[in-house]
Amino acid sequence: MNVLVLHSSYNKARPSGENSVVENEVRVLRTQGHNILFPNTSASKINRHWLKNLSKNMVCDIPGLRFLCAKASINYLVKNQIQVIHCHNLFPLVDMSILEAASHLNIPVIYSIHNYRFSCLNGLFYRENHVCTLCSKSNQPGILYRCYKNSRFLSRIAARNQTQYVHHLRRASRILVLNSMTEKLLVSQGVPRSEEHTSELQSRQ
Repeated sequence: MNVLVLHSSYNKARPSGENSVVENEVRVLRTQGHNILFPNTSASKINRHWLKNLSKNMVCDIPGLRFLCAKASINYLVKNQIQVIHCHNLFPLVDMSILEAASHLNIPVIYSIHNYRFSCLNGLFYRENHVCTLCSKSNQPGILYRCYKNSRFLSRIAARNQTQYVHHLRRASRILVLNSMTEKLLVSQGVPRSEEHTSELQSRQ
C-alpha cells in the first residue's frame, strides 16, 4: 500500500513523543512491506526553510491561487499512487491543499491527534503557568495573548490554519485520539462521532 505520512516535526534536539510516534509508525509500516512517503518537514525553529513553507501555505490560501496548489497536490497524489494519508502534526508546514486534493480523489485520510491544536493555538491549553481554555470556543483570545510563538501576527496565521484544520477533521475517514477529553472537544466542534457519518472517533486506550 502507498501511504503518505504528514507531520511537521519538532526540534530534533529535544525529546518529542509525537516525533517518536511518527518515526516508529513509518518504520513499522515499511517493515510490513508498505511504500511510505514521508516528506521531511521540520517546524523546529523559525528559519529560511520555515518561512518559505509558511509563505507557500499562505499563498495557497489565497482564493485566486488556491486552484494552482490544489492542482499540484492532485498531481503529486496521482503520480505517487497514494492510497491513504495519515496526518499527525500539520501546522505550520503542511500545505492544506493536499487534504483538499485527497477529498477530490476520494483518498481516505486518517488523523492522529496528539495535542489540542484544533482548539488551542499553542496546542496545550496552558498559558503563563496555568491552565487556559479560553480558546475552546473561539481562537480570538489566543491571538490577543500571542499564544503562538509569542507573536500576534503568527497567532493570526495559526488561527486561520486552525479553522481549516477543523474543517478537514469533520471530513476525516478516521480519527485516533488519546483520551475522552479530546473526543468530547472534537465533537463539540462539529466533528461527527456517529457511525452514520463517514468520520469515526476512536479512543486509543
